[in-house]
Parts: sequence; structure tokens; C-alpha cells
Amino acid sequence: MKASFVAIPACMLMAAACTSPPQPTVEVIIPTTTPPSTEVSIQNSPGPPPPFTTTTPVIVIENPFSHLTQTPEPPSIGLSTEIVSILRPGPGSFVTSPFRVRGQAGPTWLDRVEIKLIGEDGRVITELIVYLNNIPGNLGSFNKEIEFTTPMFAEAARLEVHNFSTINGELDHSASVNLTLLSIGSPRIYLMNLGSEKLEIDFPRGGETFEGGEVNIQGRGWVDSDTALRIEIIGAEGALLGSGLVRLSSDEIGVAGTFEISVAYQIDEPQQVRIAVYERSTNVPGIVHYTSISVQLKP
Repeated sequence: MKASFVAIPACMLMAAACTSPPQPTVEVIIPTTTPPSTEVSIQNSPGPPPPFTTTTPVIVIENPFSHLTQTPEPPSIGLSTEIVSILRPGPGSFVTSPFRVRGQAGPTWLDRVEIKLIGEDGRVITELIVYLNNIPGNLGSFNKEIEFTTPMFAEAARLEVHNFSTINGELDHSASVNLTLLSIGSPRIYLMNLGSEKLEIDFPRGGETFEGGEVNIQGRGWVDSDTALRIEIIGAEGALLGSGLVRLSSDEIGVAGTFEISVAYQIDEPQQVRIAVYERSTNVPGIVHYTSISVQLKP
């Protein structure tokens, strides 16, 4: 038996190949990414900030609430009640304009006290006379609203209240508190209780007569800085008849102590004088506290 074969033309094979469906072409795209540059452009850098001026915008960061708190005092060691008391604002307060000053003083010349606000460079920002709410010739209270302007955002200042002699109208006592004046922001007010005399002369007590060219002066108190107290004997029309410096027995700031000094004087005829003891400020120029008594001197 013979095998039979069927011959298929090559053209038919080629046609079959040509009629097969085309295979899809897959194109693979590999994304290319460039990492961000870590270099800082010097040209776009803002550089150092400009200096602050009065036109520079200010952001004030502060507590949302301000609380009135009492300011503690050193122990009194038997000191008398303060003649001039600033009860509001207390030391360390931050104030904006206007702010209210309250306290008590007297007796004083014509029942009035002087209020001064001193800037950190020693300039007088505000100065005015306030009359006491009192029975004439007695201790009384004062209450006054104070306005101020400052060229700075915040400025150290001192508030002074002066009491005057009922005999001749001369300064006989003054008290002060250190403040911060704010041109923007919220005030933070501290309060003071009626306290003890910051500086007190124990001897002489006032009204005595002395002679021999020297007076022994004794007293008590405390200071706000490491500084000596200045003692002065002041005659008619403010003439300085004698002076000296003395330190308190206590070695610490704000700690009450005692002092004693003999001050020489020279006069040609008997006269009434004022013996003054005061502490000068090492911060805002001027006097922190001033107390005095009146005595009679003979050559």
C-alpha cells in the first residue's frame, strides 16, 4: 500500500501566515525623576533682619489673663507706718497710658502731694499736683489718672510721690516704685498693702536743739540696691550745711538693718534745719526714698 501525500503550495502557507492576527506591542516607559536640590540659593536668602525701629511691626506674646497680686515687703523690725504709700501700681507693674495711681500721704503742705513719672534716662515725663481727700491737716488718700508717652515699645521708669512740710512747704518725704511703661500691649498691675516706713530716723526724733558742730543720727530701714545712704543737713533756702554716707548693718539688698553716723555742720547763728536720709537709684536716675525731720541747731 502506498502512502499518499497532499502538496500544499508555499503561497498558501505564506497567505495563512499573513492572515494571522498581529500581536500587540507593549512599550515600557521608565519614568525619570530628579531629586530636589538641597542647595540654598544665596540670591534668594533673606539675609540678616534689619534693625528694630519705632515703625517695625511688633508681636506681643503675653498671658491671656492678668492677675492683680500683692507685692511682699521685707520685715519691718519695728518701723513706723509709711508716711507716703503708693498702693497702686506696685513695684514691677507694667502700665499703659493712662493708668491710675492710688495711695495715701500727709499731713502735707496745703493738703497736696506731687506726682512725678521719671523715664529711664532721667527725663520728667509727667509732673502734677494732686490734693488729698482728707480732713485738712491730716492724713488722706490720693487717686489720680496719669497719662504718658514713650518713644519706645517698653521703657523702665519710676513713679514718685512727694510729701511737703506743713511748716515751710519744703520736701520732707517721698516714696517711689519702679515701673515698665508700655506703648503697646496689656497692663499688668501689682498692688501694695499699707506697709512700714522704708527709711526711718530714730534719733533725733524732731524738734530737738543741738549745738557743738556735730549731730549723731541713727535710724533703720532697707535699700533696693547695694548702695550707701546719703545723710544731709539742709539749712535755709536749701543750703547744704553738712553731709555724709552710711551703710546699713545688713549686708543684703532688701534686708532691714540699722545705721548710725555723726555729721559735722558749720553755722554762724542758730537756725532751724532739716536732717534728711535718702537712697539714690542705681537704675532710673533720682531718689528712691527720702525721709527727713526738722531740728534746731546752734553754733
